[in-house]
Amino acid sequence: KAEARLKADGIVYHGNRTGRSGNAMEITVDACMAGYRKFLAVGGDGTVHDVLNGIATYVDWAVSEGRKVDMSDFTLGVLPLGSGNDWIKSTGAPKNLNRAVDLLSDPVLKKQDVVRVSVLDPENLDRSLAVSYMANVGGIGIDARVCERVNAQKTQGKRGKILYVTSLLH
Repeated sequence: KAEARLKADGIVYHGNRTGRSGNAMEITVDACMAGYRKFLAVGGDGTVHDVLNGIATYVDWAVSEGRKVDMSDFTLGVLPLGSGNDWIKSTGAPKNLNRAVDLLSDPVLKKQDVVRVSVLDPENLDRSLAVSYMANVGGIGIDARVCERVNAQKTQGKRGKILYVTSLLH
């Protein structure tokens, strides 16, 4: 639906389809390295998360290499096709696909905070074992466990808003 609408509106884009979890992050890093600075995540919160992480990972790498690059050099738009779409709820972006595509012609750009989360090595607190970024909501404890279960069910092909509720009850 999104692709058909973009083509119908004459919006020029270069698209990539993801094939697995984390794939959007790899595609985004490669696109950043190729010079792309405007991104459109077509999907849900997981896709937004992966694209954001790809941009931020590239920025971290480029800065470590002495390049003058900043997160504010990048634009991330979203066409909401996920089941939860929490990111659009927190930003006020339209949930309706057609309204979201309409914004691409005359976008409303807003800055957003991005949180960098590091898991530190307990043996060497100056070293990170893992780094992740978020621009929405972060959860730990029961929320993280519920989301883990939801994601596991999605990999089994299950879909729907009820997944979160049933995972919470579980």
